[in-house]
Amino acid sequence: MNILIVSKYPPIEGGVSSQNYWMAKALGQRGHKVFVVSNCWEVEQRFREQIEEKELHLLEPKNVELFSTSPEFRSPIPFSRYYESRITSIALDVINKHNIDVVYSHYLLPYGISALIVKRITNKPWLLQHAGSDITRLFSFSQLKSIFVECFKNAGRVIGYSNTREKFLENNLDVNKLIHVNRSIDLKEFSPNVELYDFSGFDIDEETTIFTYFGKISGLKKTYELVDAASEIRNEDFRLVFVTENGKSVEELKHFAEKKGIIKKCIFMPFMPPWKIPSIMKASSCIVCPESEEEPYLPKGTHGPQIAREAMAVGKAVIIGKGVKEKGIYKNTTEGENILIVDPANKQNFSETLKFVINNKEKVKEIGRNARKFAEQNENFENYISSMENVFNSLLEK
Repeated sequence: MNILIVSKYPPIEGGVSSQNYWMAKALGQRGHKVFVVSNCWEVEQRFREQIEEKELHLLEPKNVELFSTSPEFRSPIPFSRYYESRITSIALDVINKHNIDVVYSHYLLPYGISALIVKRITNKPWLLQHAGSDITRLFSFSQLKSIFVECFKNAGRVIGYSNTREKFLENNLDVNKLIHVNRSIDLKEFSPNVELYDFSGFDIDEETTIFTYFGKISGLKKTYELVDAASEIRNEDFRLVFVTENGKSVEELKHFAEKKGIIKKCIFMPFMPPWKIPSIMKASSCIVCPESEEEPYLPKGTHGPQIAREAMAVGKAVIIGKGVKEKGIYKNTTEGENILIVDPANKQNFSETLKFVINNKEKVKEIGRNARKFAEQNENFENYISSMENVFNSLLEK
């Protein structure tokens, strides 16, 4: 197939961007031609992954071509970056030149709206996936709801969340369009055998315990709670590595760490592209994903950290929040055997768990090995890609 993906893509940071990268790469390896249209090269520096010039070719794996809007564009009055219009125009050019068979979009704004326009012009089969924020915070905004409903009406299939069906029923939409696809982690890419990231430039020796945090700084992800809990640990050899954003938020976090007397234990790195993440994980002692409950930041049941699953696949011990333990694949994990659980709101509990990792290195390695075994039993990336192929084929047959 010739597949058009309209969505986030590296160097935009985040789970969806990373998922699309691995999916596009896998589809390309299976012989499909994949064309990605995004606004990825316009992402703000705050949320931009750091990609070395020598690695830029990795953005386009075998059979994958990337097309992005350009930061240089003609500004209208009143000012707007008019992403939908530019993404749509580029997508139409790709369709006309490359004989696209099927369109896939993820996130309604701006990608789903662009895909809607493409669908109405070309009548190409369209698979729509939305995010948690699409169906909750944005869907409730009166200036967006009608166009979102049109997206759902026109898409051939819709991948959503548990509360998507409720929205469909409220708006007299066809619930038979709703499908579920189990996303998965590629155990070949996220493996204990990946190359080790070199932390030597940060004055870290082999015995230093490295706690690594990936993602934006936020209340949802409990970033400050991690720093607060770590500040309770005295006279121990450890580092907190933050692979995170630039700008005001990180400066505020640094100020907080300084106030807590732990700034010398903290290392701050920019967001990294998907292909660098496994090696950073391997070089870490433990990956910390202290997110627990979505509320009050997002509605319940709309978010779960993919990073923890990736780290388990690499064979690393992972700390997750107790709320995440009750969701998705994490329900099947066993505390102390293949994962570690904390209550991020309980500083003493969080701190004691960090101390456990520092003082029980062999046990932590065993938890990591068990985590890999868990991943091997519960992840099926090939089946996930086959499921996506099946959905695309079903749309072509309609």
